[in-house]
Formats: sequence, structure tokens, C-alpha cells
Amino acid sequence: MKHTKSDAQTNGVLHHSVSYMATKTATNQLSALFSSDSIVLVGASANPRSFGFQLARTLLRDYQGSVYYVNPTEARVLGFETYATITEVPEGQHLWIIAAPTKEITDTIRLISKRHPLAILLLIEISQAFLGELQKLISNLPCPVIGPRSAGLYDSITHLDTLPLPSEMLARPPDGAAGVITDNRDVAYGLLEQLSKYRCGISRFVDLGETLGINETDILAFFIQDTSMRVILLGAGQISNLSKFRKVMRQAHSAEKPVIISLFPAAITSQLGLHRRTGKAIIPLTQELAEQNNLFVTPSWGRAVDLALLCQTQPLPKGPGVAAVSNFGAYCVYAASALNESQLELAKLKTETTSNLKDNLPPYCRCENPICLYTNADEVRLDTALRIMLPDPNVHSIIISLLPDSPEIDPDYLYVMLRQRLKALEEQKTIVAVIPATERDNLLIQSFEHLNIPVYSNSHRAVTSLQNAYHLTNLLKPKT
Repeated sequence: MKHTKSDAQTNGVLHHSVSYMATKTATNQLSALFSSDSIVLVGASANPRSFGFQLARTLLRDYQGSVYYVNPTEARVLGFETYATITEVPEGQHLWIIAAPTKEITDTIRLISKRHPLAILLLIEISQAFLGELQKLISNLPCPVIGPRSAGLYDSITHLDTLPLPSEMLARPPDGAAGVITDNRDVAYGLLEQLSKYRCGISRFVDLGETLGINETDILAFFIQDTSMRVILLGAGQISNLSKFRKVMRQAHSAEKPVIISLFPAAITSQLGLHRRTGKAIIPLTQELAEQNNLFVTPSWGRAVDLALLCQTQPLPKGPGVAAVSNFGAYCVYAASALNESQLELAKLKTETTSNLKDNLPPYCRCENPICLYTNADEVRLDTALRIMLPDPNVHSIIISLLPDSPEIDPDYLYVMLRQRLKALEEQKTIVAVIPATERDNLLIQSFEHLNIPVYSNSHRAVTSLQNAYHLTNLLKPKT
């Protein structure tokens, strides 16, 4: 039986196409996939240990459309009546989710295909004995198929959440402007955990699993056209169609939309079984291939997430010069040390800038870069320093490092003053903050995040992110 929480918006009538990303229709299909107004959950269960139960609970709590539960042996799930068979489900273009194993998976897919599905999401494992037959069947379907062994879909805009792990076990990242594509459930969970931990917002997430249906290039092409995204994290280690992938990456470059990856060594990939796809057309994504196609490679997913955090909220640095300002002397040392180990540099402030700082700050403040305002600094003193430093042409980026419990800085006033300061900027500069707080609900952190200024826990993370962003600036420059 269906439940309806509210009417969801639809994307109109869909016209299917086998070649998904070859036409405008394909984009409509994938867009509708994330904004479907009805879901059929095959394998809904009352067993709290099952994917079918956890997903049913998540949909009940967050999904705004209609849900139809299918279970041949249980009459009710979470208080809602179920349908015993697929054929009993009311007509409509639904997103069909298969969350429980079935012995006759090919027969199940055939039955669903006759119901004109909007899309099919396979969360389940598929036996090797059925993979060949299933792949042939899926290749002839007129709708997108994701999986098998997918970790699901997530959309922070439409609140579509088909992740089989509940939010108590796997926190959802905040809303943001990053798109995420993976092809392995373990990579997907690990990356989502990193995104949540570092409060890097995402717009849409897709785990393709073993990729019998649509592949990473299909989703990548869709994400490049998605105006809700400014940066894409690609957690796929294999490419299904190299020529198509190269074409799509040229589109990403033209759109100045960075695609960030983190590559695992071949030994680790094999040991962990990260990529299961096989076939003549499957090509491992190597460092060389990434460089040839303008992907930005980071040595870890932590650094990839840090970079994505900056890219979706700040302009990329136009040069290597960094100014650091803090209310604690040690933080100035940390920033200078991190910059010394990077390919960036402490910006040499113009003489006019330094003189202006000395004239407007207390005499005990350090007015050379890095600038120390001392612990008795309030938000007005910080604003004064920023007002003087920001116009300096040698300053391309600024790191603001503050004590987590800065005694004289009121977070609300800080927010108001920084908002006015940023509005008054004639030229955008890249700004990041460093606040080594153990609790993410720190009010200073919230003030910066509300202004779309990324916050890092230490100077090394901030400087590394700025350095990677500066490299991205050069990578995305039009080639002559």
C-alpha cells in the first residue's frame, strides 16, 4: 500500500531512449530519477536487521512522495499494508528499488520492465551465474538501471534518500554544491562519512555498484549539466567507455567544473576488491589517464573532500600569495610553517598596506604577514585588518585563524561584519578559516559556514586545500 506525505514536484512526461546520454531525453531521465514522485520498494521488511526495513524507515521519515511496499510474506511494514506481488502495485512511472535478494532476479526485472518504470535501483548482490543474462536484459531496457550492489542514491534538494544504512549509522552530509559518483559500496560509505565529518555539503550522490546499467560517464555528463553543482567527486576506479569519457571531460573543462579523484594503488584495489567490473571495454583509471583528461588527483579522499569544500563555496585563487591573520600568535606560526612546506607563499604586503595596518591597529599587534591581532581582539579589530588587507594586489587568498573560544569576539557581530565586508569587495579573494574546535557546533564555525567560508581544523589542511585549489586554477585555464 502507498503512503503519501506531500505532493512531490514532477519533471513532466518522460520519453525513453536506450542511448542515455546521447540526447536531451537522457538528461531528463536522470533528472527525473532524482525527483521521482513515487517509489516501489521490493523487499520491504519488518525485520530491523534488513536493508528493506532500514530503507522503508528512511523513506517514511524523509521522502516526500508516495511509497509502495512489496513483500510476499509480510502483510504490513511499519504499519503500512504491503503488496504481495509486483503486478498488484498501482500503475505509474515509479522508481523501483530492489532491496532483498531473489532467486529469480531476471524474472523480477522482466516483470518490472512491463510496468514502464522510471528507473530501477538494485541494492542487492547478484550471483555470478546470473550476471551475464541480467546484463543482456538490462541493456535492452528503456530506462536507467543502477547497480547491482549499489549503495543507493541521495539528493539533498529533493530529499530522496535510498541509502540502506540509517542516518544513526551513516550521517548524511549537509546540503551543498558537490556531486558524488562512486562504483563501490565500501568506497561510497567511506566517502560519505568523510563528507559528513568535514561538513562538506553535497547536492547529489550516486553509487553505481557493479554498473550493469548506466555507468560513471553517463552520470558524470548529467552532473556537468547540473547547475546545482560546482564540483564533482569521482570515486570510480574504472572507465566503461574511454572515448565517451574523454568527450565528457572536455565538457567539464569547458564548464570550469572540476572533477576530483583519489586513486588507490593497484595492490590495495585488488586486495579490497574495490572494483569488480570486468570486460574488454573496462579500463582502469590510472594517474596517467587522469592527467590526460584533466582530472585533479589527490593522495587521499580526505584531501579531496577538503578541496571540494573550498571549490563549492569560494572562488579559486588567482595567485600564490596568502595572507594569514589570527588572534593567537601560535596560529600565525602554524600558518607560516604550513605555507613554507607548500608551493604557495606568504604574500609580501605592499608598504602602503603595512603602514595602514600600523595606523589602525593597536601598537602591540604584529602588522607584517602573518598578522597577529592578539587574544583581546574583537570582531571590529579583525574587520579592520581585513578591510586593509583584502585590496592588496599581492594577496590572493586569506587564512583567518581564531581560537575556538575567542573571548572578545561575538559570533553574531562577526557574521554581520564579515557579510558586509564581503559585499563591499570589488574583487573576489579566496577566504578560508581555521578553528581547531572539537565540537562542530562551535558558534564561530557556524558564523563562517553561514557566509560560505570553509572551516578547517588546522593550518595544514587549510594550506593544502588552497594549494590544490591554486593548481585547479591552472588546470582549468583555457588551453591555447
